[in-house]
Amino acid sequence: MGHTTASSVTIKRVAWLSKDAREARVLITDGKHELECFAQPFTGALGDVVQGPILVLDCDRVEKVDAVEMKTQKLDDHFAYSLTLKVKDSSTSTLLLGDIEILARNCLPADIADGDFVNLTCSRLDL
Repeated sequence: MGHTTASSVTIKRVAWLSKDAREARVLITDGKHELECFAQPFTGALGDVVQGPILVLDCDRVEKVDAVEMKTQKLDDHFAYSLTLKVKDSSTSTLLLGDIEILARNCLPADIADGDFVNLTCSRLDL
């Protein structure tokens, strides 16, 4: 098992979509926030520490917002979300939902800076 930090992101629930293809619907949590992600191939287990950032797929409608808290809204389409996230590093498109790191490649507008809050929608989050 990988190294743990004081506030680890862990796997809370696994729902297999296809055991043969190792495709799973995986719920992750930092103890406060939860996200349902797609994983393939999935080789983890309940309680495992999540290594690395979650990847955003089909990022859309990105806008800077005057928010003071991060939040999630599950949309109707399978793994889709509307997210309000804090920008950790605009140069690498790394965002935060609590202690959960999210990577939104080629997604952030140029005027977004570290520490800003952004709202975005995505079709899927990949573990």
